[in-house]
Amino acid sequence: MLRWIGLISNPNNKFCNRIISISFKIILIFVNVDNWAILITRKKPTQAVSFLAHLTTYALASATWCITYLKRNRFSHLLHKLQKQSLTLHERKTNFLVVIICFIPLLLAVTTTLTIGTDPTFFTYGYKIDDLRILFLIVTLKNFLYTLIFPTLTNAIALLFCLLCVQVSTVIRRLTEDITLCSPNNFIISKQLEKIKEKSDVDDILDGIQDIFSMSSFFIIISNVSTCASVLSLYLHSNSISVVTSIEWTLYATNSLGCLVAVLWIAGGVTVNDQKFKESFHRKSKLRMFLDAIPTEPRLERWLFDKPDFVFNGWGILPYRRVTVFAVIGALVTYTVLIVN
Repeated sequence: MLRWIGLISNPNNKFCNRIISISFKIILIFVNVDNWAILITRKKPTQAVSFLAHLTTYALASATWCITYLKRNRFSHLLHKLQKQSLTLHERKTNFLVVIICFIPLLLAVTTTLTIGTDPTFFTYGYKIDDLRILFLIVTLKNFLYTLIFPTLTNAIALLFCLLCVQVSTVIRRLTEDITLCSPNNFIISKQLEKIKEKSDVDDILDGIQDIFSMSSFFIIISNVSTCASVLSLYLHSNSISVVTSIEWTLYATNSLGCLVAVLWIAGGVTVNDQKFKESFHRKSKLRMFLDAIPTEPRLERWLFDKPDFVFNGWGILPYRRVTVFAVIGALVTYTVLIVN
């Protein structure tokens, strides 16, 4: 999948890499231009604000890909660092999630196509097409390309970010476990320096992830919040909703909320594990210090505690802590109450 979206290139097939890159850029441009064209050509724009909010998700998704694509060389270097950590990848779980992400465009395209009867000229810029086969072909193709950009593309990048966070959390937990199992007698200066050095290597990886995904992950969160708000607005302002439309909106809202919670919760887990490592190191150092009547060894844990806990953030604006999940959900609930009132 990383090759499909151009984040990893195949050095043995440069022609294929170029085709993929050009194709993806064409799709990005088409989806954004086409959605703006639909909005502009609507003679009686109903629920224009909600549609505009949904439309911005495609612009944010495109920006997310562009930012990540421009940093693909740094990403390749980051993967090389991760390979040195001897990590165990959960390939079955990852492949299962990739299959689900790839299935989303087909599912959403079908559900959206089934709702075309409510407004058959929506996707054709107001022009009526009598041939139903051509109409369904146009609508299905357009919706497939739309969902390929959002939510499929944003889900893929979010999954990549979450997988990196999970792998780093695994390394930190492994270091914490080593310290916990080590007896105070064996927790000598050389052992402490070894663990600090290993943690320093992990910190370099964390800085690399933050550098690559800070802005793109922030755009992913904003686009998903925008989608949830858009669906809420449409639901509250619609008098009658068909079953298929309800299913379509539910799929979009569920996907967006799930992606939002996953990014914030998993990224926040890195901070939790970082704190546990420091606590374990401090506890073991304290037990080591109690072994000497007069402590003579330097307190190396100060190197750890002088540095604040690592927290991922979105563009320096939104901290990725687990408590942020509840703050975002609370904001959506407040938004709903304001609309109702």
